[in-house]
Amino acid sequence: MRASTYPVALALAAAVIAIGAGRCRTSPAAGGVERDAAFAEAMRGSPVSAVRMLQRLIERTPNDSEAYAQLADVYRRQAWTHEARAYFTDEAGARRRGAPELGYLAAVFAAFDGDEAEASRQVAAARRHRGPSAAEAMTLAEALAALGRRDAARELLGEASSGNPALFEPQVRYAAALAEAGDTAQAQRVMQTALVRFPTEARVVGAAAELRFYVADLAGSEELTRRWLDITPRSAEARWNLTRIALRRGDYRRADSLVFLTSQTGR
Repeated sequence: MRASTYPVALALAAAVIAIGAGRCRTSPAAGGVERDAAFAEAMRGSPVSAVRMLQRLIERTPNDSEAYAQLADVYRRQAWTHEARAYFTDEAGARRRGAPELGYLAAVFAAFDGDEAEASRQVAAARRHRGPSAAEAMTLAEALAALGRRDAARELLGEASSGNPALFEPQVRYAAALAEAGDTAQAQRVMQTALVRFPTEARVVGAAAELRFYVADLAGSEELTRRWLDITPRSAEARWNLTRIALRRGDYRRADSLVFLTSQTGR
């Protein structure tokens, strides 16, 4: 099977494709044994066997959205984007024509395979049924960013952020995309809203602390980083943020002690 030209971006999308399994659940018992067996095969280093098992399951139960998501995850982990694109576009699409979750998966793998036009066509077709879920939008954004379409990726993340206020991950990713594009004021507004909604979520507090460092608000970054450490005391990322704050201030003794502490405590 042919490897993707976007292995790093595919790795970043790991958990997000798997999240999509929860959007349209079948009965918990339906196909569960087969999915568990396929997962075990993949973990044992037999991804080809796992793919075949999941494809056979889908042939018997073509409405099993969890099986589709698990199959997508196996394809993604092996960077088999060309094969995944063909499967979701042709085989699965023929059995469940018009199913938006398949359209979004086909779009993701078309983008990772370097075909922006096909990805756009699949997204447009899927949107006629419904907009992307938060998981689908984040995965599509990763794929579009890998193609260099960062504006389109940012728009998708903005849609996911505003449409899913109960989820923190789209907000964190949207703020990061805004900061990357130079719109730090809007990025800080998004993160401030996330902090109000999720004051004890380490991912949110940490992202806010790093954003404050990025905009040279060292006092604000330090305050948030200490909150971050209160939530996750062994976080190496939080200690690194304190270290670079000390370095930016020219306090090299403090930075050196933090580096030593981090090396002793680890994560």
